[in-house]
Amino acid sequence: GDPGISAFPGESLLRWTGTIQGPDESVYAGKTYKLSITFPADYPYSPPTITFASPIFHPNVDQNGAICLDILQDKWSAIYNVRTTLLSIRSLLTDPNNASPLNTMAAPSGATKRSSVWRWTSGTSRMKSSPRVRNFLVSQFIRVFSVAKE
Repeated sequence: GDPGISAFPGESLLRWTGTIQGPDESVYAGKTYKLSITFPADYPYSPPTITFASPIFHPNVDQNGAICLDILQDKWSAIYNVRTTLLSIRSLLTDPNNASPLNTMAAPSGATKRSSVWRWTSGTSRMKSSPRVRNFLVSQFIRVFSVAKE
């Protein structure tokens, strides 16, 4: 298999569990994220529904884990499979689509893009702030996310 991704059937053949490891060149490095994959009855002609089951702070993932990725919507093709779809989602972690943010809190705005806490440059996501500030912001996000889930 491909390093950094995995998928296997769960409670049925139409409901799988996937995992994605945060790419080394991203703020997600060292973390493993669990995904829920649900296949429609007409798969592969329609895309699976894939959501992050693990919390993640990303411009293209909302607080419920829904993913904004063109191949999971209007750009789906029957040539895609679980492997290529998970690789695309993993790639999204280092190269977010800021033109179509699902989580506007995580996306830099046009006017403040250079001065925002999150700085997306040359396909690599990096925190612009110090590790202390980054850890504080991540802990605050996790605290807010945990309260919202309860």
